[in-house]
Amino acid sequence: MIDLADLGIAAETRPDHPAADPEPSTQPTFTYDEGLEPGTPGARALWHTWRGDPIVIIDSPPGAGKTTLVSRIVTRLVQESDLRIVVASPTVRGAEALAERIALCMDEDHEVVLSCSSFRRSDYGDGGQVASSVKRHAIVRTVTSCRMSPPQADILVVDEAYQVTFADLVSAAAQADQVLMVGDPGQIGPVTTVDVSPWGGMEVSPADRAPEGFALRPDALRLNLDKTYRLGEETVEAIAPLYDFEFASARRDTWVGDLPEIEDLRLPVTDKPADPDAMRMVAKRAASFIGMEALFPDGTERPVRQRDVAVVAARNEQVAMLTAMMRSLDLPGVTVGTADSLQGGQWQAVVAVDPLIGSDTASDHSLSLGRLCVMASRHVGHLTWAASPDYGDVIGSAVPDPEVAAVHGAVRYRLLGW
Repeated sequence: MIDLADLGIAAETRPDHPAADPEPSTQPTFTYDEGLEPGTPGARALWHTWRGDPIVIIDSPPGAGKTTLVSRIVTRLVQESDLRIVVASPTVRGAEALAERIALCMDEDHEVVLSCSSFRRSDYGDGGQVASSVKRHAIVRTVTSCRMSPPQADILVVDEAYQVTFADLVSAAAQADQVLMVGDPGQIGPVTTVDVSPWGGMEVSPADRAPEGFALRPDALRLNLDKTYRLGEETVEAIAPLYDFEFASARRDTWVGDLPEIEDLRLPVTDKPADPDAMRMVAKRAASFIGMEALFPDGTERPVRQRDVAVVAARNEQVAMLTAMMRSLDLPGVTVGTADSLQGGQWQAVVAVDPLIGSDTASDHSLSLGRLCVMASRHVGHLTWAASPDYGDVIGSAVPDPEVAAVHGAVRYRLLGW
């Protein structure tokens, strides 16, 4: 069974909480799971969940190893307790990937069961056997499945929680004693297709992101991961204004040719978001990466291939034009997509098209801070940020809130230097 000593934690009373608040010991006594080393946010989250805290929220920067952390925590809870653990993910694809990762952590006496009609398979257990009453297991479902038929669970673990609405998670967790949420607050939030204006004056709206609603509860505990393993120091500094907690780069050495971590590409001022000349410049920059020598984070040194490069844009019309241009350059293997579709992915070299180009009155879509964050954090070795010089004018005319406008400007200035 897990105890304080296992986690390298000593109990200490916290004035605003009746139970013990763990703090890290500096003297670990055994080998710890990755992400659960003594004193880490992961170890604290595991302990607080184990001890029965009803709401635990783990905020994460991009590339901090959320999936690894969820897999390790779920494995420990399943293997060392008789608690009923249900894991929920916003998408079918995400749930299947997470189930596979959890299964890799499990020993032969435990397994993972996928419980949703949309899944392609029903188990990730040892030997491919569906979980039985003999083996303890983790159940993996989609959030939609849990919302439609709330599971009876001791602990509901929600991956990518910032992509779930507060209303959906309230329904999904209706029969769960505890909820552990893990997610990146900088990501693009869930898409809401209904009119949310009637909820405008509420402290928390049903359409708000789930952790933001649950965090208002007095018994909620909020932690944050403090390292990113994907992003370098320059990128961490660039996107820092988008987060209300600090984190550092723990990225391994990596590079693309002699390029800096971040470089700008100055596009012409235009009134067309998919201006052909601008898109041609973007496509040419992406093509220039192919064949460059690169050092990858795993220590491999080799030329950049098409699959190592991505172009990310905000609009479908830009993606359509850029896709055609990459094919005309005989580079169909370069990934081209919107920020929404590429959220969660990573590539060695990325060209990102600023959402503000081609318009003097940007839409809510283009002004989304989540979209800005996703587009500026898909790269590992190199990012080219493509923007036009009028971005400041667009922000000044389109963003009424001066604090939000300042964040937009600060991030872009750090990306561009102008």
